[in-house]
Amino acid sequence: MTAAGDHTMGSTVRELDPTVAAPSGSDGATAQRRSTAEAQAPEATGSTSRVAAATPPGIPGLDVSAWQENVDWAAVYNQGARFAYVKATEGLTYKSSRFASQYGGAYDVGMIRGAYHFAVPNRSSATAQADYFVANGGGWAGDSRTLPPLLDIEYNPYAASDGTDVCYGLSQGAMVSWIAEFSQRIQSLTGARPAIYTTTDWWTRCTGNNAGFSLNPLFVARYPANLASGAGTLPSGWSAYTMWQYSSTGPFPGDSDVFNGTMAGLQQLALTGVPLTRSVVGNGDLNGDGRPDLVARKPDGTLWFYATDGPKGAGVGFASGTRIGTGWGVFNQIVLTGDLNGDDKDDIVARRSDGTLWLYPGTGASPTTGAGLGKGIQIGSGWSIFTDVIAAGDTDGDGRTDLVARKSDGTLWLYAGTGRAGSGQETFRAGTQIGSGWNAFAQVVGVGDMDGDGRDDLVAKRATGALALYRGQGTSYVGGDALPNAGMSASDLLVAGGDADQDGRVDLFTKTQTGALNFFAGTSVQLDAFGGGQRVGTGWDTFRLVIGAGDVTADGSADVVAIGRDGRLWSYPGKGNGGGTNRGYSAGSVIGSGWEGFQTVAAADLTGDGKSDLIGKRTDGSVWIYPGTGTGSRVSYGAPTRVTGIDGAAIRQLRVAELTGDSRADLLVTLNDGGNVVLPGLQRAAGSTVWFGSSVTVPVLNRGQHTPVSTGDRTGDGRADVLATKPDGSLVAFRGTGSSSGAARVADSPLTVGSGWTTFPVVGGTGDTVAGRGGDVLAVRNDGTLWYYPATGRTGTAKSGLAAYAVVGSGWNVFD
Repeated sequence: MTAAGDHTMGSTVRELDPTVAAPSGSDGATAQRRSTAEAQAPEATGSTSRVAAATPPGIPGLDVSAWQENVDWAAVYNQGARFAYVKATEGLTYKSSRFASQYGGAYDVGMIRGAYHFAVPNRSSATAQADYFVANGGGWAGDSRTLPPLLDIEYNPYAASDGTDVCYGLSQGAMVSWIAEFSQRIQSLTGARPAIYTTTDWWTRCTGNNAGFSLNPLFVARYPANLASGAGTLPSGWSAYTMWQYSSTGPFPGDSDVFNGTMAGLQQLALTGVPLTRSVVGNGDLNGDGRPDLVARKPDGTLWFYATDGPKGAGVGFASGTRIGTGWGVFNQIVLTGDLNGDDKDDIVARRSDGTLWLYPGTGASPTTGAGLGKGIQIGSGWSIFTDVIAAGDTDGDGRTDLVARKSDGTLWLYAGTGRAGSGQETFRAGTQIGSGWNAFAQVVGVGDMDGDGRDDLVAKRATGALALYRGQGTSYVGGDALPNAGMSASDLLVAGGDADQDGRVDLFTKTQTGALNFFAGTSVQLDAFGGGQRVGTGWDTFRLVIGAGDVTADGSADVVAIGRDGRLWSYPGKGNGGGTNRGYSAGSVIGSGWEGFQTVAAADLTGDGKSDLIGKRTDGSVWIYPGTGTGSRVSYGAPTRVTGIDGAAIRQLRVAELTGDSRADLLVTLNDGGNVVLPGLQRAAGSTVWFGSSVTVPVLNRGQHTPVSTGDRTGDGRADVLATKPDGSLVAFRGTGSSSGAARVADSPLTVGSGWTTFPVVGGTGDTVAGRGGDVLAVRNDGTLWYYPATGRTGTAKSGLAAYAVVGSGWNVFD
């Protein structure tokens, strides 16, 4: 490597990447010295005398710089190389003296070639370097012979002299911004997103493993001792590499590379500027036989249809493929959407690299003739802002097919379908943001209703290959439940399977790099009790008690009251249901004082008037009920009534729920000794102050092992359950029996429904905040933030997981 900039792409990798294997028979120090020595004298290029090395599967290629002074391109071609990347520029001051001869030489012998730019982000702006690159050879022609421009972003070779570090002194956020600006500028100048050359180690260190560049072709560097181990873990955001630099020591001059695909796929990359990913899609019934099918695209742009074959319940197979289209190479994504135009036939949506979105309506051809598609209709533009478009099914539950799309910043957007498509008709309503943080995933697919609740769900795959189920909530997704993925590789392409085996559960397929098609049948696993947490406030650590007060104002929204350390009582009226999410609470106001004497307070409708009341125990052992009198947005309580017949001195904590099945509110009491009892609500005579009957022990709530924190219907069976924490931070649910007979008013065996709840010093029920199930939970974290957790109403029921895979096809690597 030279200060003049003649060094090759990846010249820093062998020295600085800790994952690089030392050459056989040497230690890492020797390997580093050897790399340095190699960089001190120009190579005898065109060297076919090197020992031939094994090459990975794919199309061989190389990358060169001015360090390789006289490449014999004919000899390299005869060795098998079919593409080359040639260094053009570095920073704003270096132009390779060998660029023209190398770029032209590769082309003249029939190779596909492209130009690359070595980035020096701390010297000048990304826009300036992109402009300099394009002005000095970094163009793109879209002629099937010119590869997309390439950004070489790797360890800083000048760290010792410029006083920075391997990340050029930039923060991870600044580095991500620099790369994004370079990518956007190159695309605006050439029409193609640049490919990105990097290593997983550098990307993790210097960008924080940012997942926002999945639309840029990935050129990854890794030099394993055993090529069979592959390219290793990829940087986040990419489910597969486009090219892999696997050696800096042969068999070709410069560095030796491989394209991940066929020659036709390489030509297609040079033609369209985008790698043909997500080439197999599923979860649509194109032939109208009631079973989900697969559609796949070959590198030559032909589209193929595969009908699910075999009797129901007898496993999964596919009929022979039928070609149903040509010229589909112009699209960078294809999805099977279901019925988008309202004609009861499933359709295909495809996106061009220019961002236009096209609908190909299904004709519903018979199973014997295969699937047919009508003429393409443009239904949108500007969709290139999304990294991927997801066939999400009927997300909002209105009976029409929707799309979900993901941006590189991680935001998730819903485009609700109108059920119409055609000239002058809007196929989708305006997009609305429904999530964030989704750039943590390498791939997201719509799978249908996986958890059996009647709403369509998403499955997301991390770069590591880990799978998570996100349950549809109408206009949002919650959960992130881990799904088993035994036998699934991080590089596998997820393909939605619908209910391929017709057993009533949603399935998945994967396409492996070796061309195997694997089938993962849906199975039953335990369901979580709560959706993902939503922060709805800050500064709540100033309160001594926070109480989910239920609906005090009778406006349909659950409210919160809180007792300050000075004894003042504050009200926070709920803002209501915000499209399936808790909108939070209005500004607090003081509605009382003198509450410093209360040790524990709970809320429920004790008087039967439809408004939530308060019941509390004072430090003197007396128990009092404050009837809710609020209206509209005003929270208030009437004069208190003292409750008699209760030994308040023995009470540590109060909770209220209808546990006995008689439609009257009962008390769940934790005693000072850690035991738990139920005091059943009574049918009171007029004027009576005896509200509750004799206590009944609940032995399953063990002393010191279970602390009840909330009550409500967690399981969706109409009976109140008890939510409790354990010393290890796990959250368990005891299902209500709804019976007043015997000592146990909850089921003996609890269900574990959460973990890590030791971070919450205050936990309590909210009442029916959003989901219509009455079992939501509020929690105040140690940092004072207030969090809302919606009850799913499905604890103890089943959702679909994935069984061990079965190979149901081979040779699917003919598809790009």
